[in-house]
Amino acid sequence: MKHYLLHRSIALLAVVMLTLAASAQGTKKIVLKCYDTFGTYLLTDSIVQPQESCFFLIPPQIPYYSCVTYDPKGSSACLVGGELNVEYRANGLTGFDSLTQQSIEIHDNMSVVVTTMREGEPHLWTAQGSTSKMSTIPLSKAAHSPEETWVFTKSFLGWQIYNEATGLYLAGISKSGDPMLGEEPVMFAMKTSRVTGEAWEITDAQTQQTYSFVPRRYAVRPFFKLQENFVDDKDEEIVASRESYVKAGDSFKLEIKNIQDYSYKSWRIDGKDGGDAMTLPKMETHHTIEYVYKHVTAISHQRELVKELAPVDLSGRRVTPGYRGLVIVGGRVKWQ
Repeated sequence: MKHYLLHRSIALLAVVMLTLAASAQGTKKIVLKCYDTFGTYLLTDSIVQPQESCFFLIPPQIPYYSCVTYDPKGSSACLVGGELNVEYRANGLTGFDSLTQQSIEIHDNMSVVVTTMREGEPHLWTAQGSTSKMSTIPLSKAAHSPEETWVFTKSFLGWQIYNEATGLYLAGISKSGDPMLGEEPVMFAMKTSRVTGEAWEITDAQTQQTYSFVPRRYAVRPFFKLQENFVDDKDEEIVASRESYVKAGDSFKLEIKNIQDYSYKSWRIDGKDGGDAMTLPKMETHHTIEYVYKHVTAISHQRELVKELAPVDLSGRRVTPGYRGLVIVGGRVKWQ
């Protein structure tokens, strides 16, 4: 009996192994390499599909990105080899977590962080949208925001370089050798290298000034733009607005300004009343915040303060809500 059970177990195991082998012969593993629209690496995934060259593919879901190569709900995909490139578009703007050693694939519409060495420390380009100026700041003080990533586009005339967040272009190289920003694109000749960490060089066709830098790939981090406006109750701007970039998924604490001759009244988010909360939930899209203020004179401001005073009795002592009798509130006598 024992021998029978042993032989039966061996036979069942053999059937299972043969079934698995046959099943494996009918499938193949496909590696999915995911990149954004600028060719920046996002992640690698894999799936197992039948051996047929065409199959139904549901692309991996990546937070704050939308697949542009295939329908996010699934569509037909065809592949001869074992690796498939899938392209995604950021729902916001692209900043970075860290610089990487990923090799630079030189192509049109590539995004990099532009670095240069100064006083023995790596610095990087950053665009200042409020002033339309370029700054070169130490990497250790970088905000890793979309103002610090640069897109290179190529045509038969040369290269253009721009910052996606501000919409500003590299507009020239000054006589002192510093890069300058502007609203109009300028073509540059560029010497490149496929060696990671080796310097590239651009030449301004008009001034013939050159500038050397080291492009670096980065680990992406999506950001969303936050526009904050300060208006009166007639929707007229009372002080300059401010812009910032918030990491996708982060919350944001509202900061109310003290503005002379104005008192804060309320706030709106994308045109809707913001309520009493003073912290935005997770940033998952671009937002416009409007802080609404009321214009006050010295007298009206004093009246506003008087209104906020607690009631007192006729002798000037503060009373509790349960007190019954004549009280003074806001400079007027009434029965409570």
